[in-house]
Amino acid sequence: MPLNQLRPFDESIVLAIEQVHGNGTAQEMIYLMDLIQKTKIPKNHDSVLAALDRYWDFPGATKWAREIRQTRESLIAQQQEQDKVSADKIAEEMSRRNITKIIKETNGTYGVVRTERYGSNLGYIELLFKIAKQDFRNLKASDVDVVHYGGDTHPKTFGIEFLIPIGATVPDDYIKIDYLEFTY
Repeated sequence: MPLNQLRPFDESIVLAIEQVHGNGTAQEMIYLMDLIQKTKIPKNHDSVLAALDRYWDFPGATKWAREIRQTRESLIAQQQEQDKVSADKIAEEMSRRNITKIIKETNGTYGVVRTERYGSNLGYIELLFKIAKQDFRNLKASDVDVVHYGGDTHPKTFGIEFLIPIGATVPDDYIKIDYLEFTY
């Protein structure tokens, strides 16, 4: 396969699970789950978990309950470790940028992440996205708008706004607001 067609492991394993689901055997799936348990998967744990759940969604799947549980626990442990590393990196970056307070808001439809600082460079915006991504794992960069606030409350500051993903639960640390701030 040409190098430009190679995929990251998390994408390849999801594709392999889907291929086994279409015309493979349970034993082939057990082999894949063993591979998953022995591999450090750096991202997209939710996608792998969802693919596993789709595969094992049939009567009689409880026969492999131990293997399923072990694989899920392995993925969840890796996901939690990655979340901890991400949170540590975010805290370090906030400290480096002298940001002491992150403001998270929602009107029920949109989420907002910003600070009271006047940062506007790409690194600052990326930091806000990383923070939002911790709260909404399925959030993609293409779902986010960079906004320059022009209202009375936060004039001339920058932040990000995004449509809350369908089915997502808004964390309790998001302040409820009636409307989004005016933007330029």
